[in-house]
Amino acid sequence: MALSYPVSAPRKTHHVLVGQGHQLEIEEHGSGDGLPVIVCHGGPGGGLSRFECAHFNPEHYRILLFSQRGCGNSTPHSCEHNTLEHLIGDLECIRRHLGIGRWVVCGESFGATLAMVYALQHREHVSALMLWASFFASQQDYDWCLGKSGAGAQ
Repeated sequence: MALSYPVSAPRKTHHVLVGQGHQLEIEEHGSGDGLPVIVCHGGPGGGLSRFECAHFNPEHYRILLFSQRGCGNSTPHSCEHNTLEHLIGDLECIRRHLGIGRWVVCGESFGATLAMVYALQHREHVSALMLWASFFASQQDYDWCLGKSGAGAQ
C-alpha cells in the first residue's frame, strides 16, 4: 500500500513575474524548513494539483506546486512565449525567488519531461529527480495517446 499524506491549504502563495508578461502562481505546503521539492504538473494546459502533496511527508518536505505558463492560476492564459526553454527558465526564476540552492525536481506526464530536461541543464541545483506517468514525446508515446490503441482508443 502506498503512503498517502494529508493534503491541506497552502502555507504560502507566491506570484512571480517570469518575463514576457507571464506571472506564475506558486503554492508552498509542508514544512518551511523541509527539503525543498518542486512538482511539475502534466499538460500542457493543466495546472497545479494539491493532490500531489499526498506523495510527501509534510513534516519533512517543503512542497512547492506551481501552475506553468498559461495554465491554472498563472496569467495570462496564453501559449505565446510558452516553450520548453521558457518553462525551464521559469523553474530557475522560482528557485532564485524562493532562495533555494538545491531541490528535488518531480514531474508527471509532460511535467516529467520538463523536470528531466531541467535537471539535465541545471544539475548543480538538483539533489534528486522523481518522475511518474512519464511522457517523453517519443513516437511510441504519441501513438499510444493518439492512435487506435492505448488511450487513443477510448
